Amino acid sequence: MKTTTDRLVRISANGLGDGQNAYAHSMAWYAGCLYVGTTRNNLCLIKSNPKRDTLSIWPVRCPADIYTLDMRAQIWRYNPRHDQWTRIYTSPLVIGTKGRRVPRDIGYRNMVVFRGKSDSAPALYVTTMSWTEAPAACFLRSADGVTFHPVSAPGLKDLIASSFRSVAEFNGHLYTSPAGEGTAFYAARLPVVIETDDPVRGVWRPVSIPGFGDAGNTLITELAVFNGFLYAGTVNPERGLQIWKTRAHGNPPYRWTKVLSLGAYRGKLNEGVLSFGVFRGALYVGTHIAMGGHDRKYEVGPAAAELIRLWPDDEWDLIAGTPRWTPAGYKYPLSKMGPGFNDPFNTYIWCLHEYHGWLYAGTFNSSVFLPYVEASRIPAGVQDKIRRAGMDAVMREAGCDLWRSQDGEQWDPVTHNGFDNAFNYGVRNLVSSPSGLYIGTTNPFGPQVASNIGTGEWKYADNPRGGLEIWLLKPNAADTSALAPRSTSKTVSPHWTWRSPSAKSCYGALLWEDIPAYGQHDVFTNCGYWRKETKTQKEACETLTEQLLAMVPNKEGTILEIACGSGAATTRYLAKHYLPKCITAIDISERQIARCRKNVPGSTALQMQATNLRFPAESFHTLICVEAAFHFVTRKDFLAEAYRVLRSGGYLVLSDILFPRNAETLWPCLCAENWLADPDAYREVLLETGFRDVHVVDATAECFNGLNRAYAQDALHMVRSGEMDWHTFQTLWLRAQSKKTLATYYILASAKKPQQ
Repeated sequence: MKTTTDRLVRISANGLGDGQNAYAHSMAWYAGCLYVGTTRNNLCLIKSNPKRDTLSIWPVRCPADIYTLDMRAQIWRYNPRHDQWTRIYTSPLVIGTKGRRVPRDIGYRNMVVFRGKSDSAPALYVTTMSWTEAPAACFLRSADGVTFHPVSAPGLKDLIASSFRSVAEFNGHLYTSPAGEGTAFYAARLPVVIETDDPVRGVWRPVSIPGFGDAGNTLITELAVFNGFLYAGTVNPERGLQIWKTRAHGNPPYRWTKVLSLGAYRGKLNEGVLSFGVFRGALYVGTHIAMGGHDRKYEVGPAAAELIRLWPDDEWDLIAGTPRWTPAGYKYPLSKMGPGFNDPFNTYIWCLHEYHGWLYAGTFNSSVFLPYVEASRIPAGVQDKIRRAGMDAVMREAGCDLWRSQDGEQWDPVTHNGFDNAFNYGVRNLVSSPSGLYIGTTNPFGPQVASNIGTGEWKYADNPRGGLEIWLLKPNAADTSALAPRSTSKTVSPHWTWRSPSAKSCYGALLWEDIPAYGQHDVFTNCGYWRKETKTQKEACETLTEQLLAMVPNKEGTILEIACGSGAATTRYLAKHYLPKCITAIDISERQIARCRKNVPGSTALQMQATNLRFPAESFHTLICVEAAFHFVTRKDFLAEAYRVLRSGGYLVLSDILFPRNAETLWPCLCAENWLADPDAYREVLLETGFRDVHVVDATAECFNGLNRAYAQDALHMVRSGEMDWHTFQTLWLRAQSKKTLATYYILASAKKPQQ
């Protein structure tokens, strides 16, 4: 994927000229310039922790004593008018606890422009990160963008903190939370939110009780201001993330209200909040599992991250993630993408930021480590993917992702391979400016990286692609020209509606990201028809199409497929029986139609409503509709249109799902007017429409129950292979059993339009 367009420009590489600058850990726009705070080679920091799980070969060369490296963090300034980078600050050396000179700061984690009571003008504040022998972390301040001085005691005097997490301004106060002691940045002895209105004086006070009263909250990771509240997100490795909010009124500790818990009902696979982003009247939440997506300390993961959307009334949507039942009903990913934007290696959604009417989401992607990992430590599902595609193909997609969306639901990639650099494993920061959107990466693979020389041996070689990079996405007026006015209330996406004929199967989609066998869910999403010998969902979907076509006596003339989706399942299979020029497919989604045209060249694919077919009467010999009619508003309107466009003597064949009465109250994709009690009632509707020779077959056992059996078998296989723990299997099994009550029947039907 080419990422160096005329609008996307790399303005710095190779760690700002020093490959050991691994993180663009903090960034801010101040006084007409971009400021970047770095963290030095964090892979050496990780290796220095003997409790950390090691790789078969360490990607970078690290000395036994980390302090023999120059680990002093740096602050750089970029002047876009002169296209000039200047290093303006380097951490001083101090006398450490063992009597030797060590860096006071190994990283600069946050930057914020803030004007406190003692500031005559907005100043640039920076939080530091310390290491084992150094004093605790502190706040730095600069009033001119050139000189920086500490304005707080180490650890803010009353706290012991190696760093501070997110920093936010709210109601004239600055808020942050402590993190780490010495070597651990994923927990805090005292997980509290603290505030000050005058950071120059260095007086801070706690405004929450530790962990919001829950001992399972080990860290407060992220803060954001939204809808008149200060929001805080936690890490909870026992039960999953929590989100709290406060108006910060009265005397501290303030009154906090829990907004979301239990990892948004994904449990500890959403271990923590990692990013917040305000966009179009909602608060977007990026999740993660600590330590790169596999928290070995608490035995959480591995799993990819999710994207969630919170509304001002505390209701929430699942944007990208695993579909599931919750107390608020069934949650389906509105983007139609699973965790990690369909990439299991995207284990963090590291940053969220609005720019020029778009919401941007940057990820951390762990696939770059695959060449260095012992094969026995790679999860079975990942091993299968590598065997199928090959390591080279997997590594071509290595590197961080950057996605963007205009409505928060339909997402497009800016890059999905680290800007053509697999070593850019994370988008760490996004900053708006008059010049454009600045993008800072994390890239710890410098100045040298381990290379496999092809004989099973490794050597360290210079890596010109190692070290953080800074990119600039230049503004484009066209980005915002088509935007609707901003809304502060929930809206329906213009690209997607639950009641559209392009809506994915409510059942095939339930398996997203849970079972590796269904990794092609964007292609094969219906229940399929399962025989004892059926091995894959692809095979089951093709068998279902064959069962429907078997109801057509003569497979001749023209055929119209309703709700074709991408065309990769049913439409492509139709080409085995019909010439492409005889196949027409419709879908409400313009994006799906574009994909269908590519998947079935020579056929006709049109954007159209199933209940308003823009064809003359008696246009087609056959109509087929697979697992979609229950979405249409209404099914009767669709059947009337199908009858109209069929030629005399033509056949309609379809598969459909019948639901319990009032199911639409739990499942927004359903229409109450479409309720039918049983296959006999379905037959009556077809007869009332005018069809004759009507046959309705109860295929619940072969389709819906068959899918559930395959789901359970694959989950059990994951348990046996060690890819899934027993507790997770039990959870998935109970989910599979509960789904048996969601549908009353899965039917196959055929009907003939009588000769006129």
